Amino acid sequence: MANLDCILKTAKRRSASMDGTKDQDGFSLIELILTILIIGLLAMVATARYINLSQAAKTAVCKTNQMSLESAQRLYYAKNAMEGTASYASDINDLIPYMSSTTPVACPEPAGQLQVFSDGTATCVLARHKR
Repeated sequence: MANLDCILKTAKRRSASMDGTKDQDGFSLIELILTILIIGLLAMVATARYINLSQAAKTAVCKTNQMSLESAQRLYYAKNAMEGTASYASDINDLIPYMSSTTPVACPEPAGQLQVFSDGTATCVLARHKR
């Protein structure tokens, strides 16, 4: 008998909501606008963090490439010292045989450029990439 009463009450609620006599449940326009604004703010924050992480990754790659060039410079110097002309490379292309890659390393930034010096050091022209 209790089940029958529950079913009858549910049927009455459904018929009342179909007639429009009962208040409709749903979201107001203000609630929808606020939700969209909050989602937009979260998307802006996520985008800003992604850009910062991307820049940090490019900086790390450039600094790693500088260390690779300096290691190749030391190998270049050691080989030349054994042959009697101890000197460092003055061009990045001279270091290719001493690196694991067959192409010269480069800065991932379009404006960046790696340089090697006669004292065995390597650096990037971009200030934020210097070690």
